[in-house]
Amino acid sequence: MEIKKILENTSNFVTKRLIELFGVLILILSVFLLISLLSYSGNDQPLIFEDNPVVENILGQKGSLISDLFFQSIGLISLLFAITFFITGINIFRTKKLILILQNPFYLILYVILGSLFFAVYYPESFWLTINGHGGFVGKQLSETFLASFVNLNRQISYYLLIISIGILFLISINLNIYWFFNLIKKIFLKLFSKNYNTLKNNEKVKYENENFTEVYNKQIQEDLPFGNTENQSKIDKKKFYLPTIDY
Repeated sequence: MEIKKILENTSNFVTKRLIELFGVLILILSVFLLISLLSYSGNDQPLIFEDNPVVENILGQKGSLISDLFFQSIGLISLLFAITFFITGINIFRTKKLILILQNPFYLILYVILGSLFFAVYYPESFWLTINGHGGFVGKQLSETFLASFVNLNRQISYYLLIISIGILFLISINLNIYWFFNLIKKIFLKLFSKNYNTLKNNEKVKYENENFTEVYNKQIQEDLPFGNTENQSKIDKKKFYLPTIDY
């Protein structure tokens, strides 16, 4: 029994370490992808046809090739693509759930399609992605399908619907707990507003106390006027009225 337990513990330990290693590998690859995308330059020369191309990408020729491949294929939505895999690597390392690598790409593909369509319809022109525009090759092809006709039924409403849909699918793809997210937003708002409310309440309290103090002080002064001059008034009365002398 003890040997069986040791073997099970060893197997679990090795499995968890392998899953963590896989998560770290995805994390590293996503970091390189994100760096190559962020340092992409439209001035980079085509690397396939030149022996000594001009490359401004931080990761050199390979980074320029990869970033150009992503931007020309799916457009600006490539940035969310890299972020999804970055957070997926963190979640695999943290939760030890290898199923995430199969679950998250499903939502990733959905928001990539919608994102490419969104940029191709609303922001097609680009001064640095001159070949396929902000939506990439995928977006250009989708803009010629029935999906674009649905978008054109009401472009203003479709604009916000696409943004909301892309945002929701992106949050699901990174395994964001919706309840935790809303609770966090709620706590932040409560903290901010409660702080402002307490400050306002304290200011009103101080103002109220000052007003009461001034009112009481004025009442005391007004009440002291007739009583405070009683002695002086009596002295004046005494000086005003004299009894006749005996000689008179």
